[in-house]
Formats: sequence, structure tokens, C-alpha cells
Amino acid sequence: MSVRYYALLGIAAFLLTALLQMPAARLVARFSSPGMPVLYGLEGTLLQGAASGGVVVNGRPLLQKLDWQLSPWRLLLLRAVFDVSATGDQLSGQARLSLQPGGRMVVKNLNATLDVRSLAAAAGQSYVPLDGQAQIQMQRLELKAETAPVAEGRIELRGLRWTLAQSPLALGDFEAVLAPEGETLNITLASLAGLLDLKGTVSVKPDRTYQLDLQLRPKAQADPALAALIRSLGPADSQAWHRLRRSGQL
Repeated sequence: MSVRYYALLGIAAFLLTALLQMPAARLVARFSSPGMPVLYGLEGTLLQGAASGGVVVNGRPLLQKLDWQLSPWRLLLLRAVFDVSATGDQLSGQARLSLQPGGRMVVKNLNATLDVRSLAAAAGQSYVPLDGQAQIQMQRLELKAETAPVAEGRIELRGLRWTLAQSPLALGDFEAVLAPEGETLNITLASLAGLLDLKGTVSVKPDRTYQLDLQLRPKAQADPALAALIRSLGPADSQAWHRLRRSGQL
């Protein structure tokens, strides 16, 4: 092999080492843009570091601390792969995060617990009239700007309450199972326990258009205010189900 080859190899190794050891604060400042999560108290380098001051998503504090460890050899495949762990009052969890060409982000083996409002904020919804805890087990989640997410996993909503009533109304526990079907994301919804029976589906197309089809039925022992809320959706069918259909764009 020529001297030129070894020279180029040495330069590449030097540049890679310099990149890995660059302060995390400098890298984030260089590549941050509007709409991205804001990281505070950055420590360490690209190779290993932390946001010890917390993370804010869509203007809402989400994490108290985020730690990461980079897999350096994956850079040879033009992918930045991090093992991340997070702690906070509203969220705790861990996952493997991959940043890929074309602005695509892939999350694997995500296990996290957070409150429902923080989950909605992370999804771009500034307010939802619900309270409770979300337990997320996601085998794979792919995100890219201007397209619908690709997801496979399960979300449990525990102790869900409707907060627009004079006193919060207990709804119960529910699950959402997410699975891709071609280019469409299908979400199957079902009740697990509580005073409200629920079943239905949500389908999300690649252009972020969605169709929601829900059936809801309060149980006999449900709060009268909850029964009245469900009746406001319209008349029930022969099995006492009230139907809610919506469509739009995320």
C-alpha cells in the first residue's frame, strides 16, 4: 500500500478521534434547530456524556437527566448509534437511538414510563384533557420530518382520568397496540380495567392523515357524570356502544 493511503488513513483516524472527543455542548450548539429538544447542562463528549440540567420538548420539561454512550464503529456505516438512559419526575427509561442519513431517527427497545401529558407534549400536542401514567414498550420506532412514524410496540395507559369535568372523572386502564401494515401505521385500542369499556382503531397514513374509529360504553357502576359525557357523543346502538369517528392530519 502507498504512503498516500496510510496518510489518508491517519488523517481519517485523527478527524474521527477529534469528533468523538469534541465537547457535547459545542456539537449541540452547532446542529440544533427550531423544534428540536433543548438540552441543558451538557457534559462530556459525543462519545459519552450527559444532559444533567434536563431536556425540554416542545416547551415542556420532560427529563431531569439524559445519559448517552456512542457506538463508535457504527459511524463507519454513516449512523450515529447511542445507548441512552433517562431519569426524571415525568419520565424514566432506556433505549437505543440511531441517527441515520436523510434525517431519519430510529429508536429500538424503548422501555419508558411517563405521564400522559408529557407523552402528548412529546408527540406535538400542547394540551390534552387527560391525566395518568403511560408505560411504553416499543420494539421499533422510526421518525422522520413530515412523514408519519413507523412503530411496533405497546403502550399502556394507567389510571386515566378526564380532567375537564368539575372533578376529574376516573376512566380506567387502556392499551394501544401499534403495528405497521405496509406504509400504514395501525393502532388497536382496548380497555383493560375500570369504569369505561373502549375498543377501536386508529390508522395513520404516510402523509400523516389519520382515521379514528372508537366505541365507548360506560359500565353500570360508572359515575353519572361519565355516563353523561359518553352520551354526548350521540345515541347508542343496540349493545349500548357510543361511536366516535374522526379524521384529519397530525
